[in-house]
Amino acid sequence: MSGARGFIGAATVRRLAGMPETTVVALARSRPDGPADHNVHWVERSLEDLGPSHWRSGGWTKFDAVIHLAAFTPKSAATRDSAQEIIAANIIGLQTLLTSFLSPPGRFIFCSTLDVYSRAAFEHVVDERSPVGPAGLYGLSKLLGEGLVEAYSRSVGMECLTLRLGHIFGPGEERYAKLVPETIRRVLANQPPRIAGDGGEQRDLLYVDDVAEAIARSCTAPLNGARIINIARGASQSILEVIEAIAAVAGYRGAPERLPRPAEAYSTLFDTSLMKRVLGEWTFVSLTEGLRREITQFKGVS
Repeated sequence: MSGARGFIGAATVRRLAGMPETTVVALARSRPDGPADHNVHWVERSLEDLGPSHWRSGGWTKFDAVIHLAAFTPKSAATRDSAQEIIAANIIGLQTLLTSFLSPPGRFIFCSTLDVYSRAAFEHVVDERSPVGPAGLYGLSKLLGEGLVEAYSRSVGMECLTLRLGHIFGPGEERYAKLVPETIRRVLANQPPRIAGDGGEQRDLLYVDDVAEAIARSCTAPLNGARIINIARGASQSILEVIEAIAAVAGYRGAPERLPRPAEAYSTLFDTSLMKRVLGEWTFVSLTEGLRREITQFKGVS
């Protein structure tokens, strides 16, 4: 699995490590501190430097499934079009990974993003057939990555699956300038949370451990022809409701600060029927419980 120390990657390693009779090969630039799980083997290497010799030296000649999470993911709107980093990690890095295997994996799981969809797609409930048309270079790089993986899979006879991940929250996202961590930072500093417009736009928020569950299930689930699956909760709440939930969990009682509504504001609502059909169903971590865990983590690192 690539990107094993990232926000989603770390949660996925924990989930896979808990599966009996599963050996996890975790690829990252460096391994984490602390005791290692007995069935997690770390390969310390960047994608750009990866080659067949790194798998051969560890005796990894064949993988049943490969999960590709490593990417340059913008932490804020200002880095959405950082061309050098995006091209190096999301395009060249992916190509390097695909050509590094000693033999084709049984299944390749490419973790993409909702950013591949066009803005027009979000005027309706989004499913896997909704129109694509990324607004930024990051989304475009992920859409190109989907195509690269499909082309490679056809050429070597490998099974592949693209997971388009939605809005993910939870412990580990403190470096991101997104709705949930930004609001948590402010209320913990006793500053008013900020709301653009009336906060009526909808967001589908899925806890990071539930994304890890979906990724783990995708390694072995019968695909029955599925090639692309949206990974989301399938239920949305208004931004105002999310901010009020954060304030309530954190014990903040002040009024929010109102900002102008941006022209590009939109809602996200997803049809997750294909996800449920292919990956099955489980009980999601609730928004309140997920926020409680994330706020607890924020307090520990502040």
